[in-house]
Amino acid sequence: MPRFLITLLSCALLALITAAAAWLAWPTGRAFSFLNDTRPVFRIEAEESFVNLRPGQLPKAVKYDLAGTLSALQAELGARAWVYAVPSQSMQNQLRAGSRQVTGIDTIDTLGPYREARGLTLLAGRDPGLNVPELVLSEAVARQLADDPLSLIGRTVIRNEHVLPEPLTVTGIVRPSPWRGPEDPDAGGYRRVDPAAPGKDRSLYDLLTPAVTVVFRQGPSPADVEFLQTYTRTRLKGLQLTDLRAFRGTPEATAVRARLQQRARSLPLLAGLLVGSGLLSLGALTLSNLLRRRALLGIDLALGGRRGRLLGEELGRNVVPALLGSTLGTPLVFLLPLALPGVVVGTPPLQLLLLGVLLPPLALGGLTLLICAGVLRESVAGLLRGARPGQVAVPLLGGLLIALSLALGGVLSALGVEEGLDAQAQRVTRDFGRVLEVATSGSSDARRGTSLASTTRVLTADDARWLAEQPGVASAAIGERINGFLDVRGRRVYVNRLVTGDPELLDVLGIALSQGQPGGCLLNADSARAYGVKVGDTVSVPGRVGDRFCRVSGLYPLPDALTRFVLVDFPEVIVPPEIGLPGQQGPLPGMTGKGPTDGVLRTTTLLVRLDEDLSPALQTRLRDALETRSPGLAFSLKPAAPSIDALLERLAQQGRLFLGLALAAGLLSGFGLLGGFLAYLDATRYRVALDRAQGLSRSALRRRWALGGLALGGLGSILALGLATGLTPALANAFSLDAPLGLAGDLLPEARPTLPGPLTLGVVGLVTVGLTGLLTWLGERWLAAQRLGALLSAGS
Repeated sequence: MPRFLITLLSCALLALITAAAAWLAWPTGRAFSFLNDTRPVFRIEAEESFVNLRPGQLPKAVKYDLAGTLSALQAELGARAWVYAVPSQSMQNQLRAGSRQVTGIDTIDTLGPYREARGLTLLAGRDPGLNVPELVLSEAVARQLADDPLSLIGRTVIRNEHVLPEPLTVTGIVRPSPWRGPEDPDAGGYRRVDPAAPGKDRSLYDLLTPAVTVVFRQGPSPADVEFLQTYTRTRLKGLQLTDLRAFRGTPEATAVRARLQQRARSLPLLAGLLVGSGLLSLGALTLSNLLRRRALLGIDLALGGRRGRLLGEELGRNVVPALLGSTLGTPLVFLLPLALPGVVVGTPPLQLLLLGVLLPPLALGGLTLLICAGVLRESVAGLLRGARPGQVAVPLLGGLLIALSLALGGVLSALGVEEGLDAQAQRVTRDFGRVLEVATSGSSDARRGTSLASTTRVLTADDARWLAEQPGVASAAIGERINGFLDVRGRRVYVNRLVTGDPELLDVLGIALSQGQPGGCLLNADSARAYGVKVGDTVSVPGRVGDRFCRVSGLYPLPDALTRFVLVDFPEVIVPPEIGLPGQQGPLPGMTGKGPTDGVLRTTTLLVRLDEDLSPALQTRLRDALETRSPGLAFSLKPAAPSIDALLERLAQQGRLFLGLALAAGLLSGFGLLGGFLAYLDATRYRVALDRAQGLSRSALRRRWALGGLALGGLGSILALGLATGLTPALANAFSLDAPLGLAGDLLPEARPTLPGPLTLGVVGLVTVGLTGLLTWLGERWLAAQRLGALLSAGS
């Protein structure tokens, strides 16, 4: 391959790697990037405590003039701040436009300058009207609903057709905020709603108190803070002012910030390894070319040529294709949002593009100047005689070793991340992908399901026992989450993950008791310690018809970090169905439905563990069996872990991307390594000639090259393994920030340095053996083309 093309392709790839790593490490446009937003934010919100609610009691909203409050605060603060409200947020929505549909998205209702405060960019269209069925879509969702996102403007989309169809007109498309936070519609869109206005939106706000958010452009003055405190205290009874900057120092935020710092260091470091290796390899090609042309350089200088001109010519041979390659390679970073949807959004910053375009040619130009200065400082006679070409042999071997270590270290780091992601994906599939949630979506005559105005409870313990006997099912159990309370030693404790289930639920979820036995209430050991209870104590579960007492019969250990991450509903407390279900029978206040009249307890949800991976055929077979057993009803079967499919795809996407980039960079670095070895052979040609004149055989030379290749590959592999061992955990932790919607509030378990896996060790062995054979073959080819007289001549 011509040197011009090698340099062009190498710099195009190096520019792409530089820009991609820098964008992924950029402080904006990323998950959790709101932690990098230094703007002061205050929130005025209700002093609500759900723990104090009695069973069956609904929360009551604090009524106040939201629109008037926003106007008064904005008028006082002026251009120093934005004041907006998000009255409600709807999660796990579905949207359909024509034949295309997206699921698991968020839509929010806003009032005030929300778009400006959050930094959303309106790509086209306008904001929706107030309290009218209009919606602005995020760019990410619009691209899933139409090939041309802007073509959706003016069209009608259907929200939640499976529950309660709601037609909405799309009025605009926005690009997400650079400071992505919980209130950003990254995966959905927003409406503008005044809860005080008449209409169907008003009923929800009888339960919810809208919060007011104040975002200052820069640090607020003491007078601004005092105004907010006074206004809240005197005009907004029942509400409180909170400085959200205080929450940036919580343990959760600190843990996320530590991962952000790991990302900011590890991704550029990986790019640095690959780019450094590529530049050193291109430098080796330059040196090889100069050593082969040293006699011609000497003749040129002897005929009156100037060293500056020769230096400029060589600089042009490298910098021109490098600049052309980086200019062609950097724009490819615009495709990164397509390769990693939901991970990066928008367009890359200008600084990042300039970095990708300029870094490879500038770095290669500097390296070329250094190499040319070392070669051209020889006298004319020295260049003509080839006087001391061996003086570059040791530095050249050192450069080859460093280039190999950096390239292999980058490849092994990417392989280590790939191995770790594969292991996590396999465990997620094995331990969590086989756990299904079985629920009825209501009458099969209306397969869109039921609205929130009714309840459907038809599943019983008999259904669970029957389901456990079906082919492909390992176990089945009642497993319904009931957000509720426990009365422990005279005090009421709110349990976020209170689940009612029978003993078989332990097998379905893979829970092993550390103390006691099934039969009563089962508590997580950490929760039991926090509540001050032990096996044998009695707690009570409040219900609609009185408290039900439950003896604590067993404790189980806190699940590992990956289980907590994937199974967000993993139970904190498990109560038997005969205690947990009675309080759930019949409708909630304000809802319709029928309670059981035959004394049989019914649930909405069964959990099933399969004895094989879920397949469409198995899913269809189980659904058909359920609908045959209960004619007239429609059933849904889905993984109990939310967004598990998106998580597995996200892990696979990132693994493939970085492994592909690392392998491509390593392959192109190989050209430079081979060129560097040829330069080494040219630099040691006189020693080879002397050894041959003294009777050294070709086989002995082959052994020398083979041992050299083995030593170079072995030492380079050891150094690369050291680099990869330290870099791989940081890279894996950097990827943990890219959980899909539904999992983004937690972090994947923190990766720790571990011994290399079989894939990594296999690649190390393959590289070492391959490098030994390749260098031996290349040396043999070089020697076959050189007679003894040619070895002693001044140039090639």
